[in-house]
Amino acid sequence: MPPSGALPRQLSHLPEADQVRLALSSKIIEIAQIRRRFGYRRIHDLLRPEFSGVNHKRMYHLYTEANLTVRRCREAKRPPADRVPLQLAKSINNGTECGFSIVRPQTASSNWWS
Repeated sequence: MPPSGALPRQLSHLPEADQVRLALSSKIIEIAQIRRRFGYRRIHDLLRPEFSGVNHKRMYHLYTEANLTVRRCREAKRPPADRVPLQLAKSINNGTECGFSIVRPQTASSNWWS
């Protein structure tokens, strides 16, 4: 296997754009195998200094072309909460009191705020 960053000799005849694409694709796969929780956006941020002419859309295209996905954490299964049955109201509008009285300026005395 060639050293990191170098292309194999069989690929030296490809046009420069294809070489860059192949090098970028291999770097994406290499980083994704090391850092399994890195998505294409984070890999793009890591490779931006090396491949400055590649935007996030190309990175997404190569990332999905390589059949890579971020492994999602499974949610922990929690036991169901104990259900408390609703209590029946003892009278009409029972339990809907606000705990404070509403004062309307039209019906209040002149010093209702003091």
